[in-house]
Amino acid sequence: MKENDSAKLETVQAASRSLFLLGRYKAAADSLNQIDKAKDSSDWKHHLYLGQCYKAAGHPEKASKHFYMSLDKSPNVDAYVEMADSACSSADKSKALESIKKGLELFPESHKLSLKHGEITTDSLLITRAGF
Repeated sequence: MKENDSAKLETVQAASRSLFLLGRYKAAADSLNQIDKAKDSSDWKHHLYLGQCYKAAGHPEKASKHFYMSLDKSPNVDAYVEMADSACSSADKSKALESIKKGLELFPESHKLSLKHGEITTDSLLITRAGF
């Protein structure tokens, strides 16, 4: 890929992040998907951002697919946290804890993962005590 083409793709990716931050999730996902067509292979951040767009737009299956793709490209804390959030949204606390534990095995010093683990564990205990 030419240096000029690479700079254009980086600009489109930055614009996609701006659209995401403005709450225009579908437009951000469409923009990121255009990058997929132009690039031979996407990096882990690309799939993380696409997953976040799909999650915010209410497409949990597509979001999970891209979080897994992000992890396949390169294990990263943010994808593990996003996977756990997605599992919690679908009320699957055991799957959420599984994601966090896998992340903590690779990143034992991660504050994000430790906080998410505590949050999920606390929620599970409160639900158990309340009898739900």
